[in-house]
Amino acid sequence: MLTCGKTVLYATACCGDHTVGDGSFTPLQVNYAERFSAAGRTSGGWLKRDGRPKDGEVLTARLVDRPLRPMFAPGWANDTQVLIWVLSYDGINTPEPLAITAAAAALAISDIPLQKAVAGVRVGLLEGRGFVVNPSEQELQESSLDLMLAGTADALLMIEGYCDFLSEDQMLEAVRVGTEAVAEQCRAIEGWRKQVGRPKRQDMAHGTEGLEARIEALCRDDVEAAYRRSGGKHERSSAVMAIQERVKSQLAEADSLQSLGSLSEDESDVEEMSVGTSGAAPVANLSQFGRAFKHVEARVMRRMALGEDCRADGRRCDEVRPITSRAGLLPSTHGSSLFTRGETQTIAVVTLGSEQDAQQVDEMALEGQFSRKFFLQYYFPPSCVGETGRVGAPGRREIGHGQLAERALTPIIPDAVDFPYTVRVESTVTESNGSSSMASVCGGYLALLDAGVPVTRPVAGVAMGLILEPSGQFQILTDILGSEDAMGDMDFKVAGDADHITAFQMDIKVEGITIEVLTAALAAARAARRHILGEMDRCAPAPRRSLAPNAPRIRRFNVNPDKLGQLIGPGGRYIRALIEESGADDIKVVDNIKGTVEVMASSDDIATKALQMAERLLEEPEVGRTYNGAKVDSVEKFGLFVEILPGKTGLLHNSELDVDRSITAENWVVGDSIDVKLLEVLENGKLKLSRKALQIEGGAEDIPMEQPEPGKIYRNCQVTSCAAFGVFVEILPGLQGLVHVSELEIGRAEADEWSPGDTMDVKLLEVMAGNKLKLSRKSVLLEEGVASRTASSAASSASSSELGRIYKDARVTKVMATGLVVEAAPGVEGTVHQTDLDVTQYPDLRCWHAGDVMDAKVVEVSEDGKLRLSRKAVLLDQLGIVVDDRASTSASTPPEEPEIGKIYRDACVEGVSAFGLFVEILPGVRGLCHISELELGRTASMDAWEEGDRIDVKLIDTLKDGKLKLSRKEVLLEDGSAQRSNEPAVGEIVRGAVVRSVVDFGVFVKVAPGVKGLVHRSQLDLDDFEEVSDRYQSGDRIDVKVLQPFDDRLTLSQVAALEAAAV
Repeated sequence: MLTCGKTVLYATACCGDHTVGDGSFTPLQVNYAERFSAAGRTSGGWLKRDGRPKDGEVLTARLVDRPLRPMFAPGWANDTQVLIWVLSYDGINTPEPLAITAAAAALAISDIPLQKAVAGVRVGLLEGRGFVVNPSEQELQESSLDLMLAGTADALLMIEGYCDFLSEDQMLEAVRVGTEAVAEQCRAIEGWRKQVGRPKRQDMAHGTEGLEARIEALCRDDVEAAYRRSGGKHERSSAVMAIQERVKSQLAEADSLQSLGSLSEDESDVEEMSVGTSGAAPVANLSQFGRAFKHVEARVMRRMALGEDCRADGRRCDEVRPITSRAGLLPSTHGSSLFTRGETQTIAVVTLGSEQDAQQVDEMALEGQFSRKFFLQYYFPPSCVGETGRVGAPGRREIGHGQLAERALTPIIPDAVDFPYTVRVESTVTESNGSSSMASVCGGYLALLDAGVPVTRPVAGVAMGLILEPSGQFQILTDILGSEDAMGDMDFKVAGDADHITAFQMDIKVEGITIEVLTAALAAARAARRHILGEMDRCAPAPRRSLAPNAPRIRRFNVNPDKLGQLIGPGGRYIRALIEESGADDIKVVDNIKGTVEVMASSDDIATKALQMAERLLEEPEVGRTYNGAKVDSVEKFGLFVEILPGKTGLLHNSELDVDRSITAENWVVGDSIDVKLLEVLENGKLKLSRKALQIEGGAEDIPMEQPEPGKIYRNCQVTSCAAFGVFVEILPGLQGLVHVSELEIGRAEADEWSPGDTMDVKLLEVMAGNKLKLSRKSVLLEEGVASRTASSAASSASSSELGRIYKDARVTKVMATGLVVEAAPGVEGTVHQTDLDVTQYPDLRCWHAGDVMDAKVVEVSEDGKLRLSRKAVLLDQLGIVVDDRASTSASTPPEEPEIGKIYRDACVEGVSAFGLFVEILPGVRGLCHISELELGRTASMDAWEEGDRIDVKLIDTLKDGKLKLSRKEVLLEDGSAQRSNEPAVGEIVRGAVVRSVVDFGVFVKVAPGVKGLVHRSQLDLDDFEEVSDRYQSGDRIDVKVLQPFDDRLTLSQVAALEAAAV
């Protein structure tokens, strides 16, 4: 266990008992895992189990592997596995350098032959503090350098870092600081190993020194000649392979090893065979021969470089291979390039996308998923080296090389504010002979330019090599080949601009790398980058440096976060309409906190249009501003509703339409354009518009509007609309008032006898607050002594002699809320009130329809000639019950007026709504008993009431508009009991209770007006598996017994009622 703060890592090291190779390659496997539980999180996947390694874990495993591998004893060929888990993570101490140290410590105390203690550190560079060893997570976010460094107490083994264009001197100083920290840790591990460590194993593979001497004697000059021919990779490889086969045959013949050619490279457990009588070293097998030959070839290559400044392809050690490049290789991509350096070639492609195209990363150290808006994906197919192999998910090498190229380019990617695109770079290696990751940096940069990404600086990359002799003599190799990487002592990749560095990675295979060597390598790399950048400037065709025609256009703008709802609209209605009308591909909010909105479109024109429309949608109305081309949203009698801004509509009243008052809203239709001026924003947010104001500003003269005069009679005024409480009448252009139902006729009247478009003479009684006009038709009739407009000539001439006349087969023409309109005879019309329909007190009006016929008797003739008819009187006559018609026909007897404070018993419910009951307390006089006035201390159940129910109410107020406010609660209080008078008592059986609603657990039934109860399914007459809805439905009638009260309902039982009936 390794602990740093509250970060805890668990590392193990194990090895197999037998060798699995010939010692030419260390069979080491490193696995690193970050458990989400270490940070108190759970994996976001469906399985909720940490699965295959994530890219970050693979990269850390490579960081651990690279410094450990060269420190195993030469010839170690046993299968070795190092496992590391992060078990606790505190969000402060980064686990990557700790993983290197933990793995090295586990190996140090094991019997696995790791030659020296190894440790790792991270170095950051903070402003004002300088270099910091193992910075915290927060400090790392602020650091301009992220350097991972590993080594022994005496030498460096691995460097990998990313920075924001640091100088070489700064990087060297960071390496010096990190080296000191590494040495201190290594000394501590070494001391611990001496205390608790196990003896190291010695079962390494045999050396090949003797065999190498024989091979070198047979072919050194030939190998050197093959290297000097300066041919290509394949030509050189073929020549060296031919030499290798010849030497192998010579040795086999000389040693009489007839079976040597049939041995495979994996058959390393074959016993060593005698070389014969020559006394030379024995030849073990084919794989050992190959290992020995490679050593000979390496010595040839190293000797030529050190002694002659000559390399395998004929270059000097500081030369870069020939470079060619071209942009715009692929016509349908957003950006592309082809970069060739010697025998290494890559195709780079850039794809631009929106926020939703960003790469989602879910790691232990993150609080939720993180979006990466720039990422590079590296592809290394086996065909690029002329081989066959697996193709599919990326391997460790591809992930590592892609990360290096990505981090090299990251510092030049513009900020999201300047370039709000997700940028994806794909680098596909088509041919490889050294440093394909650095070729990906160069090709990626050119592709970014071709895609129109406004990169901040040019960037190129190069791989450097090293030949270091034990004597200290060294040679730096520029732009190394694949063979130089394999047979050299260092692979040092450096990327950046002409003078500064963005990424670097160094793997060292031997000890002894000094600051002097590193300085020389950095200087050579700087010269190489300058040369490569110069060659890239000659790219032909040159990069486009602008967005491709098929690339999306993305614009961003910020709005007040409080106005995001104004942009989105209810259920996204506004933003969807914006996308449809503008033609944009997508418009979405990408940051709710900052109010950032992103527009993606296929062209600049569409993106600009969408931005302008969005700005208008968010624009606030400005008082005094003229809005040209505003759209008429709806046309009303009193004016126009006009949309001046998207989603912002105001009223253009008839009085503000035109200087000519004869022009009304009827001159416009929905969709018309109109110029208006915003006069005022009212307190409730409503907008007051004017077209007339613009006309006056343009020089038109306002024609004075006639003012309404109280007491004046206005003739032939048009009805504009009707309501239950009266009709609205226009007395002057743009001016209308209310004729209340009580002011329509001398007697009783119904507003539904009038329709919009009808005309009447009215008198202006009063101009009330808010310029509301109170009108009266009744006053005109009284002053002029004329009858109602509905009185026919026959009815007008009717006299008291009509009383008692019975009309046979009178036809119902209209069903009203309180009764029927009946045509008694052609031209003779009258009304039958609900109370005159039947001998029952309140018959159901729903039983009557227009066209039905009845026998009706005239029981009253009003002063204006209207007939009051009665069907009940006919029925009573037939029963022989004498009714005094004169008592009901006294026209001089005034109708009873509603009295505030009076209790009206047995009033009739005429209507039920969600907010209360409409109750008729006197013939033709109705009021509202609000839901809050129905019960004492409980919420009334409105579905327990229906039209025709009887109720006791008290008139508690008459409102300004003549409406009556009723209360049942007041009656209950005065009666001295909260118990509903009609509520059945416990134990009582209610016959024919009406089912109001059906639910899974039972039915709700109405047992009395305003009284509802629940019959649970256990109290219903049901079979065991029968569903409630299969037996009962709304409207059914059942007998129930009251068990007990519960809240505002009763607990009822159908089973108990049936049992009682059976007794």
